[in-house]
Amino acid sequence: MDKRLTILQVIYSFKMGGSERMASTIASGLDRSRFRPMVCGINGDGPLSDLLQKDDIPWFVLNRRDGKDWSMPMQLYRILRDERVDAVQTHHLGQLLYTIGPARLLGIPVIHTEHEYYTFLQRSRNQWIARWVLPLVWKTVVVGDDVGRFFVDRVGIAPERLEVIHQGIVMARNDLVDLTAIRTELGLDSSGGPVIGHVARLTAAKDQETLLRAFARVHQSLPAARLVMVGDGELRDRLVGFAANLGLGESVRFVGFRSDVQRLLPAFDLFVLSSHEEGLPISLLEAMAAGRPVVATAVGCIPELVSNGERGLVVPPRAPENLADAILKLLSDESARARYGEAGKQHVESRFSLSEMINRYESLYRRATDGRRRSCAA
Repeated sequence: MDKRLTILQVIYSFKMGGSERMASTIASGLDRSRFRPMVCGINGDGPLSDLLQKDDIPWFVLNRRDGKDWSMPMQLYRILRDERVDAVQTHHLGQLLYTIGPARLLGIPVIHTEHEYYTFLQRSRNQWIARWVLPLVWKTVVVGDDVGRFFVDRVGIAPERLEVIHQGIVMARNDLVDLTAIRTELGLDSSGGPVIGHVARLTAAKDQETLLRAFARVHQSLPAARLVMVGDGELRDRLVGFAANLGLGESVRFVGFRSDVQRLLPAFDLFVLSSHEEGLPISLLEAMAAGRPVVATAVGCIPELVSNGERGLVVPPRAPENLADAILKLLSDESARARYGEAGKQHVESRFSLSEMINRYESLYRRATDGRRRSCAA
């Protein structure tokens, strides 16, 4: 009999969003001598399944129908039962609602992770739902102190039922990177101009239109500047057209989804995030871990992470003029870029350790399943 704990991560889909990347990082990082990781996406396949396959992690695709799909709980029940899952971890409220019933029927503890709170601000009904359902889970994990304060103060969750576990990041080795080769690979010309990087799904919440408007202003002052946009999503065609209408042409490179983001980051002189809705963005953490100076919008956990003027610059969301001014300010000040880059790297290294995150989740899984394992053995 396999004595390892089987841990199932339930995510929205296998597309590469922040919570999906976090779930796959946890699954890949678990000690395989003690844990058997699995991942289930309720809303379709995507490139994440290829990465899981390389790591020999089983995955399940459920293909949820539009609207409320009442077949989801039964499908999840079968997976939990047939795979003899010991604990399940859900990411975001929608996945929890489909999972909590089957898990409780089978006596399986649920660890739920919330990555942000803006959807709860936008939809007050979600606060009511969370107030009802979160007491049913074994533990609610939040990715940042800011998110935790929201759930305590606004949703009314008891502090002892929450645990803050920061996203863990692999620290980059910039000394092993051939910057010239990477820039050539990304289709950047030999103009020698500054390269601005952006990594995110191309969705409304990331507000890449504001970024493009800001870059158009930057480009007027620095015609040799280039913007590299890494990621894919439903707005790609629209954003490509928007960049063309702004007259940016080849100055903006849409390179699509990349599984080697950490390898690309050192090739950027500056990293920019333009979201108007965020939690704790993994791409921003990875950029800081790579020693990149950052400019980002003041949403979610970003102000706490960047600490304006200490580890980068923070600007209001939906304000292309402010974003452009901050980008130009840093591009004109090499010493500030070096100072912010080093400060950000040290901060991420000290507070967002991958091994620390994995150790804390492994501890949660063991504690959550301890009583259940004893009762099963009896």
